[in-house]
Order: sequence, then structure tokens, then C-alpha cells
Amino acid sequence: MPMNKTKVGLLYEVTVFDKDGKKIKTVKGESKSWVANMGNLLRGVFAGEAAGCQKENGSYALVLDSTGRGDFDGAKVMDGSSDLAGDVTWYSMGTKEGEAVATVTLPYREGNTVKFDVTGVITHSTEVVIKEIGLAVMVKENFSGVTSTFLVARDVLPSPITVPAGGGLTVKYTPYVSY
Repeated sequence: MPMNKTKVGLLYEVTVFDKDGKKIKTVKGESKSWVANMGNLLRGVFAGEAAGCQKENGSYALVLDSTGRGDFDGAKVMDGSSDLAGDVTWYSMGTKEGEAVATVTLPYREGNTVKFDVTGVITHSTEVVIKEIGLAVMVKENFSGVTSTFLVARDVLPSPITVPAGGGLTVKYTPYVSY
């Protein structure tokens, strides 16, 4: 019987641009930093059970009901200036500099891989050195209609990126499943 070679992963791509929109640099990599909130969400969805996550301020909120359903309200990408190595228990960026509501594509297939893209553009009025990026989901907590942000991945970049004053960066995360 053949071995199952299913792989679940997360890619990132960061493109820096100047105030005129001219591309300066692109960095790509494989995320190594899913955090506990992602595990809680996946477990709840796949097991069909209630799950909670930690908000950016550290407080806890129920985000999935007893059937594993949640009221998802979108996604955000973030950037920051900390290069502290995080761990699975992190629920916020090291030092957040900016964030943007992201667009999410429909899933698409490339060979034996199914993926979708989560992309946002973050602008900065002053020069900033970016060392970390993050992905968050927005969910209506406790089914109250109040939307909160829950970090699901945070990555320290291989080297710092300088964003010039008036410029910005496009952050794209691509979750995928290969089989």
C-alpha cells in the first residue's frame, strides 16, 4: 500500500515598494511559525467541537461553537520590527508596525497541490525596518457580533527589510495542501 504523502504548509512572499510604487525587493519563504491559535482552529473545525483562541491583547475568546463552526470575518497581514524568535504560544507580533485587511482568493489547484492566497498591502509614512510578518484571522468572538483578530502565523524574516518613507510592502501568505 502506498504511503500517504500529504503535506500542509504555508508560504510567504513579501514585496517592498517605494512611495512611487516601484518594486525594491521581494523575499519568499516557507513559514515555520504556525502558532497555537491555528492549531485550536483546525482542531475545532476538523473535530467538530468548540474552540477558543487568544486575542492580540492576551485575553481568550470562544470562536468556534460545539459543532466546529465559526463566524469568520476576514484576514489581516501584519508587519513588525522585532526579530525575537517566537514559539507556538505567541498570540501577537513581537513589535507590530502596521497591518492591513487582506483579500483572500478562492482555492485553486496546481498539480497535486490545492492552495489559496491571503494578500494585504501595508504602507508606512516614515522609514521603517521590518523584521517580522504575521497572518491573522478575524472572527466574531463568542458569536456576539464583535470581531477580534487572532494571530495564526508569525515569521521572522531571514534578514531585515527597509521600507522607505511613503513606501510599503505587499505581504502574501499562501496556505496549501499537497497530496
